[in-house]
Amino acid sequence: TEEQYCEMMESDEVKTMKKSHMEFRESLERELLNTMNEIARSRNVRLQILLLDV
Repeated sequence: TEEQYCEMMESDEVKTMKKSHMEFRESLERELLNTMNEIARSRNVRLQILLLDV
């Protein structure tokens, strides 16, 4: 029933799983941003090298 579902979703176990899931997603987002920043820096360095060769 809906009441059982609500009780289950409010349980400590489900809250812990949700928190772990959010922390995992946040860590993936940070890793993705760091990787994107590294790629951007790498491209910027390569562009500077190309400009110096001209």
